[in-house]
Amino acid sequence: MRKTIILLFLFIGSGMQIFAQNKKIVESLANKDLSVLENMMNDQIDFCINDGQKLVSKKEAIASTLAFLNGLNIKSSRKIHTGDSKAQGTYYEVGKLKTDKGAFRVFIYYENDKVVEFRIDNY
Repeated sequence: MRKTIILLFLFIGSGMQIFAQNKKIVESLANKDLSVLENMMNDQIDFCINDGQKLVSKKEAIASTLAFLNGLNIKSSRKIHTGDSKAQGTYYEVGKLKTDKGAFRVFIYYENDKVVEFRIDNY
């Protein structure tokens, strides 16, 4: 019984830490600071900005995202939805960026607490 309680607290604590990091990812897009996102990314991810989804390295995804964000004046950034997928250990979040060039939808998909898909699309 004691082991079960300890495991429960460890599980809850790690889950809270992951969701806190996720919040930082959304905030970091507005600040053009992608260090939290980079730390959570898998080495290879499905990546897309508006068109042309492809499998790229973490380094290429970060460079492309930063180049895209640098071309924008970001007015606000917020998480609008999170959810779990049916597969165990997978979840996602959807965010919204408001910029001088319109709104963008951000989609981040996680497997085992690593970002495996990252998309930015016109809203």
